Amino acid sequence: MCDIAALALFGVTGTSEALSHGFGTVPAIMLGLASAVGGGVLSSVLANDVQALFRWIRDMYILPALTGALAVTLLNLTGMLNALTAMAAAVSAIGLRLISVYFGWQTPGT
Repeated sequence: MCDIAALALFGVTGTSEALSHGFGTVPAIMLGLASAVGGGVLSSVLANDVQALFRWIRDMYILPALTGALAVTLLNLTGMLNALTAMAAAVSAIGLRLISVYFGWQTPGT
């Protein structure tokens, strides 16, 4: 459960920090995704759990992180990015991840 919150919060924070330092849209999204994955793995390691990244065939993991990063980027482009809207972007990523776990949604595998 901790990895869900870490995934969203690290992703939103990484994206917003990249945008605040002048990164472009695509690099900011990529940095947000890297932050999200790193934060999720870090929280799983600290909780002594199997990282969700290594269970990607069963779990939807990257798509919620991408959702949060895209939401932050779009909010920044429209000039509406603040603490409240960034939290809303994190909640949307958390919500998508919780819904995907509850319903058993999976990303396509190879």
